Amino acid sequence: MATLEQVINFYARGGNFSNDAKEVTLVFPLPRLKYSDQNRKDLIAFLKTLTDDRVRYQRAPFDHPELIVPHGHEGDETMVDYYDMYPDFAKDGMLVLPAVGASGTDHPLQPFAYYLADHTQ
Repeated sequence: MATLEQVINFYARGGNFSNDAKEVTLVFPLPRLKYSDQNRKDLIAFLKTLTDDRVRYQRAPFDHPELIVPHGHEGDETMVDYYDMYPDFAKDGMLVLPAVGASGTDHPLQPFAYYLADHTQ
């Protein structure tokens, strides 16, 4: 699930599996959410208030060292680049997340949905 709303709806409907509609066969049956749009909206609004500012600003203990993670492959839309010594293997593209010290950053992290919309920081 990509959004908090999708997660809540997943649990409200009892999961993503076909079943015989018996409450005992559902994943965490939650009838108060299943039958009430307002209860779902209230829960989502409440959960969105819980972000700790230390997380939002990446302050200790939620800071991190430089992180380098594989992010697709080098190349373009028509072909990928290969390693010189290993011509059967495409070169990994790497995404570098700069280190954040214990004092954090001046700019807050945005909600996950913001990044799904492909905004630049």
